[in-house]
Amino acid sequence: MREFTNNDKMNMILEPRQHNHHVFTPASNTLNGTLVATDRQKHRKMPTKYRLLYFNARGRAELARLIFAAADVDYEDFRFEKEEWPAIKPTLHFGQVPILEVDGKQINQTYAIARFIATEHGLSGRNRIEAAQVDALVDTLEDMMKPIQIIYSEENNEKRVSLIKSRQTQYMPSTLLSPPELYQTYPRMSATRYLQKNIFQLMGYLVGDDLTWADLSYINCCSWLCLFVPNALDKYPKLRALKDKIEGLPRIAKWLANRPQTDY
Repeated sequence: MREFTNNDKMNMILEPRQHNHHVFTPASNTLNGTLVATDRQKHRKMPTKYRLLYFNARGRAELARLIFAAADVDYEDFRFEKEEWPAIKPTLHFGQVPILEVDGKQINQTYAIARFIATEHGLSGRNRIEAAQVDALVDTLEDMMKPIQIIYSEENNEKRVSLIKSRQTQYMPSTLLSPPELYQTYPRMSATRYLQKNIFQLMGYLVGDDLTWADLSYINCCSWLCLFVPNALDKYPKLRALKDKIEGLPRIAKWLANRPQTDY
């Protein structure tokens, strides 16, 4: 088996490979997949160069990809296979992915990356209050999904099957999917209570009158939830409507239709 030198490891990060990286660019001004600058663009400041590194999976990088898609921003979606991870891991901050490279500088942690991209491109709310509300909703969604995320880190198939069964029969019904008629008796039973009650109350998005990364985090969470319970949102028509609305936005719909197909 080949031993990787430090230079090999860094090259795996710094040199794109044709077979497993994707560069997503706006539809205009392209030639053979490469941005072609107009005369006016040549005199502008060079655009920020983004490079997102993660396994060949949706996983914890998909939220960043959704934000990039919503913002219509050019970036390199650099993917690697599980077998390559031992050589890549030592070259990264804290030995974790996803990693976002911004003009060569690394940012780690899923939500730090997502918040940075959203803030840079106007998807974090119109003011500081809305930005805080977005953060709070994203944190709430993350809390809801933690017991489900454990399933994907379990490599033992027997234990994984057991976890899936327990989540389907215990955690999801009592925490995420409790029937709306129980709200009066057990007002804190379901984490969906607030969302179902307040969605579309004013402007039709989770926060304010326009799309934010909280909406994108929401549809990302829904995609995981519905893997285990396909009819999870049937009792929540407003939540279903929001999911359909966000996924139907042209840029999001295009990404969902064209993104690399992976198991998770």
